[in-house]
Amino acid sequence: TLEHAADNGAGRWRVIAAAGIGVDAGFRFTRAEYVDEIGPEALQALYAMWSGYFWAVHVGIGLFILGSCLAALATRSGPSWLAAVGIVGTLLLVIPVVAATLVGLIIGGLWVIATSILLYRRAPAAS
Repeated sequence: TLEHAADNGAGRWRVIAAAGIGVDAGFRFTRAEYVDEIGPEALQALYAMWSGYFWAVHVGIGLFILGSCLAALATRSGPSWLAAVGIVGTLLLVIPVVAATLVGLIIGGLWVIATSILLYRRAPAAS
């Protein structure tokens, strides 16, 4: 249940991520599904709300990656080059220029994949 997941530290972040994905999907679905049934002002309002939400997601992702990279550097728990890549990706992610943001999103996604693989490989084998 959501209450059980929220009580668990890791589960809380999964619930927050799922809620964010649900809100994003809701905005996208509403715009696509009802484009012929609502007026242009309503579509413009939906786009404006989604656009504002989009930047909040960028900042949230950037803070998550930046915090993880700084913690990895401080504790030496991961490769410093991976932390440096994550920091550069975060800086690009929050620059309000579409090309820089796109590159930041790509770097951020690759950083998450690389970090996940690294953590998976370091995990002790289940017995």
